[in-house]
Amino acid sequence: DASEHGAFGQAGEQVLQMLEDADFHMDMHMLARGRIDGCPRPVTELVGVLSPLKMRLTEYQYKMAYDQLLAISRVFGAGPEAAAAEDAGAEEGDWKLGLEVLRENPATRAARDARQALANLGQIDGARRADAEAEDQYATVDLFVTLATVQLELFQGSGFGLDSMRKVSFTRMDVNDLSVKYRAKANGDSKAELVIAAVRAYDTRPGTENQFTQIISPTIVSTRRADGAAAAGGDGLASSMHAMAQDAPAEEDDGSPQLVCHVDMRPRQDMVVLVTLDSPRIILVLDHVFLLIGFATSAFPAQPAPPPQQQPQQLRAEAAKDDGPPTSGGLVYKVDVVHPEIIVLADPRNRGSEALVLSVSEVVLAQEGMFCATMDEIMVSLCTIDRRQETVRNIMDP
Repeated sequence: DASEHGAFGQAGEQVLQMLEDADFHMDMHMLARGRIDGCPRPVTELVGVLSPLKMRLTEYQYKMAYDQLLAISRVFGAGPEAAAAEDAGAEEGDWKLGLEVLRENPATRAARDARQALANLGQIDGARRADAEAEDQYATVDLFVTLATVQLELFQGSGFGLDSMRKVSFTRMDVNDLSVKYRAKANGDSKAELVIAAVRAYDTRPGTENQFTQIISPTIVSTRRADGAAAAGGDGLASSMHAMAQDAPAEEDDGSPQLVCHVDMRPRQDMVVLVTLDSPRIILVLDHVFLLIGFATSAFPAQPAPPPQQQPQQLRAEAAKDDGPPTSGGLVYKVDVVHPEIIVLADPRNRGSEALVLSVSEVVLAQEGMFCATMDEIMVSLCTIDRRQETVRNIMDP
């Protein structure tokens, strides 16, 4: 029943397509006899190609999808108490050693005392474990999937009772030239890599007076776009800011990708995530930023403030939760943003607007035991955006 989902609910049934028809083609190569000693080829190879994806999402659909994800996580998610009990049981099982093992094992039968028996048994067990780990280093699954583009368009409101969805469109994001690699090994180790050539976002509000419609883009202008702008007598950087959202994705140069993400997962160890984002440019238009914030928070209902007499009880309950047993399998990450640029416009309706430009050489966010954030070579400048090189005035030098 749609009426269960707040102000967006409507009586009756109406279908709003979230994902257009997509084609997926995959080739599978398998070793019929399983693993071959000395052969680096994985047991199973999967190579897939996915056709361009076009997704449309209203606030109502966003809330529905969020509720479904929460329901799935509650069904399949395991609580921290179960994980802690499993880790404790595994450690306890590793240390228990029966006397019959020491008496029947040839390596410990001739030992003078229990300490020497345990030492001999540990040496043999360590050698066997090393051999087993070397034996389990072969790859079982290799996956490689490519995707030309992903287009995500966001709409205000519920989308019910409209003759055209274009009237409530306000943002479209293009993710171009995406590829995913994944490898799993027999010992449980796995690695994944996500590569994206470029990420672009557009202001798609109909009738908007905003002249800077490409709000997220790479700072490095495509060679094709720069040549076209020069032939038309314009600036490649300024023309890219005014680019409109098109049905076809923008053509990207065959250079280095803008976003690279590496994920390394091992049993009973922290997951390691390394993210590198190269040269992003963000144009802040305040009314559009408020629309994005409202859309992102629309799925989270406002929680009423607790009565004053119940606040101490809530604090004690939160403190009791924090005193719980620690769990294994944390997250270690490093996010490296190279040459980001943020532009704040004084008047987005004017192509010759004054602008405040924040440029940073590198921003690093890291978490490994403790959180660390660094920013190198911060520069703040004022300029007229259409004549940036001629009118730039530095407020803060690096």
